[in-house]
Amino acid sequence: MVNIHRKDVRNFLPSWTIEYGFIKYGDKSRCGLCSEIIVSRTSSIKRHFETNHKEISELNITERKEVISQRLKVIENQSNLLCKFVKTSNNVTEASFEISHLIAKHSKPFCEGEFLKTVMLKAAPSLFQDFNNKDKILQRIQELQLSRNTIKERILKMTVNISDQLQSDINSCDFFSICLDETTDIKSSARLAIFSRFSNGNEMREELLKLANIPERTRGTDLFEKHVGHPIIGFHCIIHQQMLCSKVGTSDLKELSEQVNKIINFIVARDMHKRQFKKILNDVNCEYDTLLLCNNVRWLSRATSLERFVNCLDEIRLFLHDNKTEFKELYNTEWLVKLMFFTDLTLHLNTLNKKLQGRGKTIKVMFGLIKGFEMKIDMFINDVKSGKFLYFPKVKKMLGEVDIFEQSNWDFTNEFSNIVGLIKIQFSQRFHDFKKIEKLIKIINYPDLFDVQDFNEYYLNWMELENLEMQLIDLQTNPIWTNKFVNMRKRIEELERHRIHNEETDCGVDNIILEVWNNIPENFSSVKKLAISLLTIFSSTYACESLFSVLNHTHSKARNRLTEEDSAACITLQSTSYQPDIKNLSTNMKQKISNKQ
Repeated sequence: MVNIHRKDVRNFLPSWTIEYGFIKYGDKSRCGLCSEIIVSRTSSIKRHFETNHKEISELNITERKEVISQRLKVIENQSNLLCKFVKTSNNVTEASFEISHLIAKHSKPFCEGEFLKTVMLKAAPSLFQDFNNKDKILQRIQELQLSRNTIKERILKMTVNISDQLQSDINSCDFFSICLDETTDIKSSARLAIFSRFSNGNEMREELLKLANIPERTRGTDLFEKHVGHPIIGFHCIIHQQMLCSKVGTSDLKELSEQVNKIINFIVARDMHKRQFKKILNDVNCEYDTLLLCNNVRWLSRATSLERFVNCLDEIRLFLHDNKTEFKELYNTEWLVKLMFFTDLTLHLNTLNKKLQGRGKTIKVMFGLIKGFEMKIDMFINDVKSGKFLYFPKVKKMLGEVDIFEQSNWDFTNEFSNIVGLIKIQFSQRFHDFKKIEKLIKIINYPDLFDVQDFNEYYLNWMELENLEMQLIDLQTNPIWTNKFVNMRKRIEELERHRIHNEETDCGVDNIILEVWNNIPENFSSVKKLAISLLTIFSSTYACESLFSVLNHTHSKARNRLTEEDSAACITLQSTSYQPDIKNLSTNMKQKISNKQ
């Protein structure tokens, strides 16, 4: 009973506000006249009031209550004003973050913030002239902090916030993969891009972990020295390997390629020649306005270069004749047939390369494209040997216009089939890392049809997959779960049709697969772990390549003063699928008054 009585006594009583000017403050009481905190006991509150506010306590009851009421109203108004100021400050800061975010995402200079503020202040009087609160709107714009240093500070804070979100999600996932690639920026600094692919709920993410600076050498041994307690399952980028197959496989046509480049350079490397050739193209209503130089680093760029060269062949001859320059190859039938064959072949290789491009493609899809093209190579060889050239339309068209056999005894079908055969050898010799798990990756989409004998111990012995075979058998013999994967494949088929029809690069197939696996019960935990771990594997460094394009745009000649930290922050905001928690960031920041008010 004593404890209950004491508890009742220490409850805040509303009468204390009227009689002594006290307000509730947690489990204690605060004097509204001097802000001192007192224990919630009538004797203590009365003693404080009579001792510290004697001039008020000596007034009669009516006057005392009036003075206390007026004092409390003043304090309440000040409190409301302070809350309103804090809220306004948060709104202004939040707007500053939003503008900084847009500046980073669109690779704009940090000084653009002040320009945007000037534009808003200039346009606002006209835009809001019929608003009653026009002056308040102008004042709010004026309070915006958008100096270069402020923009930089906001961008760095948002980058840290995104990194925290990313770190939290990676820490909570069971498996993740990383891909690495390096490039050189405009300052000749070597930059290493490190991406991670992991599952987050029902979503597969590919996120930039770090854009690191490499101070010295860029060898593989210098880039990757890491110990994780189990074998590192390494894969070489499928796209890079495909490009090497194309380049090495067509090495017999190198001389022809160099001659084409020489002709193109003669036309487009000089401004006057370029203008003259453009006029010729315009006069004949050609769909092109110039020729394209190919890039040896991006070897497959020569496919579009060759195609345009062939389509403009008559105009090229006319231009060279007008400039009294002769390239005899352009009138040599054998050379031209080779040119047509080279063009058709590189276009086939380039078509495959385009299919391999894009983020979010599973390892099964990527390797399936490679296997499919290997089968097409056999068709190409048979097509060339038969002399039909059904899959080489430019060669077929030219052979219909000239009789190559009347001019020479050249066995072009044998030569061309040897070149395609060399490409076949290259495809068969490469992709060993993916071929080792070719059967294993089938479990991602087809666990109901997977053969237990196809488990690869090298990739499984460190994963602690207990009772894996037993769980797989249980799953395959349960129609409830097997039907889920049958329906999944139907859904993927529908999305693939939609993707092809709309010429999209990605339709979120990996997310669909992940969602189905997440809905499988934990009775099949080992099978789930294996499938999701395989789903996280990077099959290419496309994410890195895309990032380097962003890097070149962000760290351009016009923005070469950016530090590596600043450029990395901007690139992070441009490449991430995370959104910075701007509201929380602005709430936690103290609004500063702009020096330019």
